[in-house]
Amino acid sequence: MCEARHDLRGGGQGASACVARASRHAGASTRPQFAYNVSWVVNILLFVAKGYAWWFSGSKAVLASLVDSFVDLVSQMVIFIAEFQSKVRAPPLRPRLTTLE
Repeated sequence: MCEARHDLRGGGQGASACVARASRHAGASTRPQFAYNVSWVVNILLFVAKGYAWWFSGSKAVLASLVDSFVDLVSQMVIFIAEFQSKVRAPPLRPRLTTLE
């Protein structure tokens, strides 16, 4: 793709620009995975901290927040399982998304 642009522009783009663009695209796929992993860690830490706070305070408001954090973890687990299943168990000859008939 960089070579085609190079030819169309008359040599305006060098090889270093192509390498820089390729490395940006390679790094773009790791950013969502990093954010996903950080969200797991933060949700687990929040759950543990709220559990600790509820255990020592006995507050019903903190308990409600603890339950909310638990529901967040469950929803994140459901999304993880659904994504994993879509990658692993999809039939090879059928498209993953089909129209409803």
